This record gives sequence, C-alpha cells and structure tokens, in this order.
Amino acid sequence: MRSNNLVILRGHLGGAPSGRLLPGGERVTQLSLATKNVYKAQTGERRERTDWHRIDVFGPTAEWAMNQMKKGDFVQVMGSIRHDVVSNATGTKTTYTTVRAHEVELLTRRPGASETAEDPLNPSPHAAPMSGSRPAGGPPSLGSRPGEGPAPWLPRGSTPAPTRLDLDAVPF
Repeated sequence: MRSNNLVILRGHLGGAPSGRLLPGGERVTQLSLATKNVYKAQTGERRERTDWHRIDVFGPTAEWAMNQMKKGDFVQVMGSIRHDVVSNATGTKTTYTTVRAHEVELLTRRPGASETAEDPLNPSPHAAPMSGSRPAGGPPSLGSRPGEGPAPWLPRGSTPAPTRLDLDAVPF
C-alpha cells in the first residue's frame, strides 16, 4: 500500500503574506494560517483551540498569493507536511514544521463585494459559491455563477473560467 503526505487546511490568514526570492531566482511566499478546533472538555465545557501553521507557496502561485491575499482572508491550502532541521552557529538544532502548498484557494470575497459579511463555514442558503483555486504553476482559475458576470473577487483584468464545457470547442 502506498503512503501519502497530504494535508488540507482551512483557516484565516494571521498576517499579510511575506515574500522573497530564493538564491536560484524562485519566488516563495510565506503565509501564517490559523485553524480553530472546537471541542468539549471532560467537564462538558465547550473550548476552542487555535493552531498556527506556516505555509510556503512557490513559483507563480506565490506571486498570486502575495498579490491577492491579505490578513484575515479565509483560505484553503492543500499541500504536504515538511519537517526541516536547521542548525545555528552554536550547533543547536531546531526543527520547523511547514506545509509546502500545492494548491491555494481563496474562499472569502474581497472587500466591497457584498454588503453583508458571510461566515465561510456557515454560509447563508442564498450565498453564492466562492472559488479561487490556483494550482501551482498555472493561471488563476477564478469563476462566478452563470449569468452573474465577473466574480467580484477576480483580479483586475481577469476573466472568469468557463462554467460549462462547449463540446464543439473540444479538438477531438
């Protein structure tokens, strides 16, 4: 049986994305993601615990995340867990756990898109679906509901992805 290293996290960005170029010229953006776990203690009391995750996004997706995301955005990240060991000048080793993002999705609408704030985990029954998936290395695939025009969270100059397949346009 094959093993997998796959993690899917949904949470809010705890700060603005920070970016830099690696020595080889590749772009990396780091995100700080907060996830919330609600549980019942042995006493029956409802408790919340917030976990913080360091997310590394590479390549064109890193640039997209840097330009489109901001503190407080609700995002979903799919990636793999990495444990990196770093030694300092005195030889002390420190282990950092990070998630190397393969896919990043912006789940919240941009400011001004709606007059009411929606909770992405508990949307109203009339809320429009939100999408902002961006696979690593590819163009943003942002869309809207059919007939509604461009989605308000699209980057300037972008066009929504097609919502249905036109079989006459398929080259085979």
